[in-house]
Amino acid sequence: MPIMHYLTRSLIAGVTVLVGCTGSQPNSINAPSKPDHLIMGEGSSISDGLSISNGNVVVIDDQPGIAFATVTPPGQSKRVAYFLVFNHDRPNARVKTEGGSSGSTANTFHTINTFGNECTVEYDVVLKDGTESIETESISISDTEYDSSKGRVFLIDMEATPPSVTQLNLDLPADVPALKEPDATKQFGQDTLNAFRKADKSVDDFCRSIEARGK
Repeated sequence: MPIMHYLTRSLIAGVTVLVGCTGSQPNSINAPSKPDHLIMGEGSSISDGLSISNGNVVVIDDQPGIAFATVTPPGQSKRVAYFLVFNHDRPNARVKTEGGSSGSTANTFHTINTFGNECTVEYDVVLKDGTESIETESISISDTEYDSSKGRVFLIDMEATPPSVTQLNLDLPADVPALKEPDATKQFGQDTLNAFRKADKSVDDFCRSIEARGK
């Protein structure tokens, strides 16, 4: 069953339902004293040794929005399932994140609402029967399938109608730390994005266009 969290401008409402799996809720920062911040640490759901994340959101006024998912197959290290970079109109931006696992399958998604547009990014993974290896995994964005072998990094222009998506094949972090605390998610997300900006001009140009609005 899923772990579901809703993040809004000044309210975080969480509902956790767990059957046949274990899970945890992410910690969040979204206090009225910081209306320009929407930061959520990582929660997780685990079944049959397969762990999937929810949470992992960093949205700060006049900075690129970041949202990402992680997956940990049985007996393997945690890794990034997808990494999103998007523009937004914080403090009006809203992000919904949900993840869950059952037996040998797991699913997680982020839905971004901003500039009057909505975009949902979803990840599904299935283990091979009787094994700990992955049989299939898929990434879809607003019902369009993307081949993960061609990249797990996505730039999303939320001002376009419908939102436009650019898929990039960039090196992902080899080591993914514990991300339960919001500060850890913020640090990892921003460090990862900075590495992408150095590696690919299109990422840097996209981020600069967002940052320029705050000047």
